Amino acid sequence: GGKPAANASLVGGETEALKKLKNFAAECQAKPANKDGKKENIYGANFSCKISPWLAVGCLSPRYIFDEVKKTV
Repeated sequence: GGKPAANASLVGGETEALKKLKNFAAECQAKPANKDGKKENIYGANFSCKISPWLAVGCLSPRYIFDEVKKTV
């Protein structure tokens, strides 16, 4: 199998956080809309954008994330 999460390494800092956010925003934009034309299908019980480590230590602000994702949907 894969490595346990404890052995995973994260690169810190704003530059890496912005890369992760850019990738997440691109994923949001690439998701097809549902029959109502909404892209809500990216959310759900198992949803995670994987940027919480950078958010938690202040590399990204919640407002900045919101603004960037809003541009793509």
